[in-house]
Amino acid sequence: MVFGPEAQPFDAIQAVEERIKVAIHLEYPEQTIAIGSTLTEEGWKALCDLLRRNLDIVAWKPADMTGVLRHIAEHRLNVREGCSEVRQKKKSQAPERNKAIQEEVAKLVDAGIMKEVHYHN
Repeated sequence: MVFGPEAQPFDAIQAVEERIKVAIHLEYPEQTIAIGSTLTEEGWKALCDLLRRNLDIVAWKPADMTGVLRHIAEHRLNVREGCSEVRQKKKSQAPERNKAIQEEVAKLVDAGIMKEVHYHN
C-alpha cells in the first residue's frame, strides 16, 4: 500500500520490465544476453555494439574465467588467529537442488576458480 498526500491508500502498480534475449556473438547464437525492454533503440544498439567489441572479456561459462589475477578477485574466510570455529549443522537441500549445487561447484573446481581448503586445529 502507498499513501498519497491526502493520506488515502491506493494500490501501487508494479511495472514488470520485459527482457529481450539477444545473441551478440554471431558464431554462437545459443549464447544470449538479456536486455531490458525499457532501453531505447539507440541505447540497445550502443550496448550490443559495446559487447560485440569486447567479446574477449565476456565469460559464458566458469572455464572462460581462468586467468583472473588473484589481486583482482580472491575471496577468503575472515578467520581470527586463536578463535575456535563455530560449527553449524549442515543444511540439507532437496535432492534436485543438491545435485545442481554439486554440478556447479564441480565446474568451478575443474576451471580452477575454486579449491577445497582444509583448516587444521
